[in-house]
Amino acid sequence: MKIDEYYRDTGKDCLNNSILSLIPAALIAIGNLTIFQSSVLMIWVLPFLIHSVLHFQVYMWRIRQSIVIKKNMRGSGFKEDTLFQARHLLVLRDHALAQRLLLFFPDGHLAGEITRFREKTRFSCRPAREFCLYDYHGSLIGIYVVQKRPQKVIEIYSPQKEFIGSFEWRKYSFFREKKELLDPSGRFVGAVEGSTLYMDEHLLDSRGRVTGRLRRGWMPLEWGRLFPDPNTPLFAFDKGLSEQEKLRQFSCLIYEYFIVR
Repeated sequence: MKIDEYYRDTGKDCLNNSILSLIPAALIAIGNLTIFQSSVLMIWVLPFLIHSVLHFQVYMWRIRQSIVIKKNMRGSGFKEDTLFQARHLLVLRDHALAQRLLLFFPDGHLAGEITRFREKTRFSCRPAREFCLYDYHGSLIGIYVVQKRPQKVIEIYSPQKEFIGSFEWRKYSFFREKKELLDPSGRFVGAVEGSTLYMDEHLLDSRGRVTGRLRRGWMPLEWGRLFPDPNTPLFAFDKGLSEQEKLRQFSCLIYEYFIVR
């Protein structure tokens, strides 16, 4: 998938919503004309018509964006980067599936995805939610198991089911919470600090040095040719992080998108 296809599919979803909104409007209008014949009853058609028109306008807007992005991507080759090599990823929510995130490289190509895993495994026997991280080939990269009892934690596993750490959080008040990254032995290896009101999360190592950042509204202007929404969330990594360290940092996306927001 490319970013132009994402906007095209988003537009198609809006078109489907527009068409679906016409069904109750048509049923009310036909029922009123054949049975009730009341001018007052026709007022109930207006909300559905307005909803349909608005979604159709969004559909046209998204399709135009998709066409422009596709033109801008011509001539730009795809670099065979991996999720572990990437320094920057743009995060977009899949509108068709609520519990699915799409990760894109800045060149507009799909880098990977995070999606809810529903098949039965040894992890799903517990009262927990399980998410899987895949690369753009569809290969499993990491497994994240969200536990809320007895304590709030995201357990992080490799594709081989090896436990490589966890993300723990404690909420003391609306404005104060503590988020920590731990290694397999439970030793503190990092923290996540940010605002509860808007998305700007700093990922710190055990020495307090910033090694990653998830924020909205700070996308470079030159990327606007492919990502027209300036508020597209940007996930940035520091150089020199190991694969296990990056897998632990990806747990921040699970927390931000599937637990908090």
